[in-house]
Amino acid sequence: MLKEGYSVGYKYPHDYPKHWVEQQYLPDKMVGTKYFIKDENIPD
Repeated sequence: MLKEGYSVGYKYPHDYPKHWVEQQYLPDKMVGTKYFIKDENIPD
């Protein structure tokens, strides 16, 4: 995976203050994709 460049630009959150860093984890074409849509069959 390293040879394919999959980790290029990745920021390891634990290297940053409060263990948080803003970054996009999904590929551009997947940003905004909904994986779960609540419907009437699921109680609040």
